[in-house]
Amino acid sequence: MAATNQKTILVIDDDIDLQKLLKLKLGQKGFQVITADNGEAGLDMLEQCNPDMVMVDVQMPIMDGFEFCVRATHYLKTRHFPIMIMTASDDDDSVNRAYQCGATDFITKPINNAKLIHRIMFALKASATAERLSEREKLLLSAQKTAKMGEWTYNIDADEIFCSPEAALLFGLEAHPIDDYKSLLMLISDNNLERVASIFQDATNKDKNYSIEFEIKTAAGNIRRIRQTVDYEQNAHNERRLLGVFQDMTDLREAEAKIQTLSMYDSLTGLPNREYFRRQLARSIRTAQRYKQRFALIKLNIDNFMRINANLGHAAGDTVLTEISKRLAICVSDADMEMTAYEAEANEDIMLGHLGADNFAMVVNNIEKYEDSTEIVKTLCEELNKNLVVNGESIHLSTSIGISLYPGDAASAEDLIMKASQALTQAKELGPNKHSYSYFSQEFNSKANKRLQLESLLARALESEEFIIHFQPKIDLVSDKIAGAEVLLRWHSSELGMVSPAHFIPMAENTGLMDDITEWVISEACSQLKSWQQQEFSLPSVAINLEPSALLNEGFRKRLLIKLRQQDIDLGRLEFEITESTLMDNIDVVLPVLEELQAMGSSISIDDFGTGYSSLAYLKSLPISMLKIDKSFIQELEDNPDDAVIVNAVISLAHNLGKKVIAEGIENAKQLAFLKEKGCDVVQGYYYSAPLPAGEFHDWCIEYEKKNRAAEQKDGFNESTSIH
Repeated sequence: MAATNQKTILVIDDDIDLQKLLKLKLGQKGFQVITADNGEAGLDMLEQCNPDMVMVDVQMPIMDGFEFCVRATHYLKTRHFPIMIMTASDDDDSVNRAYQCGATDFITKPINNAKLIHRIMFALKASATAERLSEREKLLLSAQKTAKMGEWTYNIDADEIFCSPEAALLFGLEAHPIDDYKSLLMLISDNNLERVASIFQDATNKDKNYSIEFEIKTAAGNIRRIRQTVDYEQNAHNERRLLGVFQDMTDLREAEAKIQTLSMYDSLTGLPNREYFRRQLARSIRTAQRYKQRFALIKLNIDNFMRINANLGHAAGDTVLTEISKRLAICVSDADMEMTAYEAEANEDIMLGHLGADNFAMVVNNIEKYEDSTEIVKTLCEELNKNLVVNGESIHLSTSIGISLYPGDAASAEDLIMKASQALTQAKELGPNKHSYSYFSQEFNSKANKRLQLESLLARALESEEFIIHFQPKIDLVSDKIAGAEVLLRWHSSELGMVSPAHFIPMAENTGLMDDITEWVISEACSQLKSWQQQEFSLPSVAINLEPSALLNEGFRKRLLIKLRQQDIDLGRLEFEITESTLMDNIDVVLPVLEELQAMGSSISIDDFGTGYSSLAYLKSLPISMLKIDKSFIQELEDNPDDAVIVNAVISLAHNLGKKVIAEGIENAKQLAFLKEKGCDVVQGYYYSAPLPAGEFHDWCIEYEKKNRAAEQKDGFNESTSIH
């Protein structure tokens, strides 16, 4: 036998000759034998040498074999080894006492060597089997503990239940295990008791296997959810038993409920998300069909929500969304409507929803006509449009609302949502801060379809190279020379022809296309300036509009500065126009990029000046070189004294602040004369020229300069003649 597999046997006997004999005989069979003279010494050897088997004599000084067996059980708790008692007496009392003390076998003296070897081999084999079973039992108990499972056996005829320790723990019964069927039923919650008792009865009478899940109340009073499987068994002695397994499903069911909540509800607002709201809406449709009722779907959106995120941060935006959801809930709870059977069924989960971003929705049940929902919509507007304080900042909230009606407008959930969205778009077109709402209409649906077509074409316009830039000259009123030009975007669609900027520019802003378009305009303008320079045509400057949606985008602002640094032109020839409202409403966001542009040599002008509410303190300190008077003040300059006063005041204000003034929209000589008289610095408008493509603009400039030179020469000749 290999040394690594050699078994060690501890022989404890005060007979030295027997020790030697056993050492010799067992050694010949491949065993290692260690010895001790008494039980006490044997315990020391047991601890030190960890033998595979012990042979111990009954009669010994100091500690006999019986006491050794009792004391050795301490070691049997951590490892398994057989104990064989050696005794000269084979009476029943001695044998029984040996087993009671913990011995696993006995052999009488004098010892028969051949029989001894067989007994040892059998004992070691049985010990190894017991060791494996013990390990498997430990693994099973560990697995049951991990899985929160416990087994039980119910003897039907004796009305006795045995529960494993883990099963008792599930019920919180460490000190008081379950003894009988009645004790088990007492732990089951009242609403599950009858069902569980029925399963037990069926398993007993019908010889079937069952699985059931139910709630129990533990000894500590906690409610746990238990899954139980029951198998019926009848053994050879006709004893009937139920074999079962308990498993604690509480944590799993709670996790499943949490996952379901996360998949169905918005984590920020706690309202049903888009998918769950759509399913609930479909359910409301089925219920409405059954009761022949109708309802209104209301979709609402927070006006200028992107500006809140940009100015105050996304955390503030989240606070606004949370507050809106609370206000919606208040509106629903305050609605004073008599609840019909239909409404009770449809309102099981309260028909509110957060459809994503700043879009919310709700369903108002039992609507007979449009007007029935108007009062609720007005309540929504009143509640939702109250100011909100976030981080010390008072935020003025306003909402736009779109309404579609079932079944008049649509018969499916998706169509109802789509048509409510179209109505919402119509409400948005009334302008922000109007607390506007709109019902779906077929007329607007036709417009919406055309709008969708236009959006689709616009999305491909840049890639299809359908955009072009035009230039409108700006004239210096002091020298009467060309001061520069404003760059204006035009779209020549391959399908629609020329599309008005009034139609496609707001659309480009709303669809997120303005960033890329603005970058393209800047590149084209810079390329055209460089091309003219190579033709020895030097335009003093070009003005480029920075649209609000692009300027409020942090990514665009970074790309803008990078793109400008890459241009091979004098950046001092670039002027950027920004609207007054964009500047004043987003001063903290916009100011850093304006300062960067100024540091690079470019100039800044405020476009549409006079239409907003600029602070004089800001105007004085901001990196602005020019104020551009909005054309709305120029158009009625001759007939409206108020406009004349405003224009005169703006010119005086700008000059006092060290800024220049440009007026746009000049269409006749009277307007021009007034502006010259009041000291306006620069003008532009159709009086001089419409916006022109680059080639035509170049020709116009050459012709204008020729006329100017001719006029100067004529004036010089007339002066000379009069002097002589």
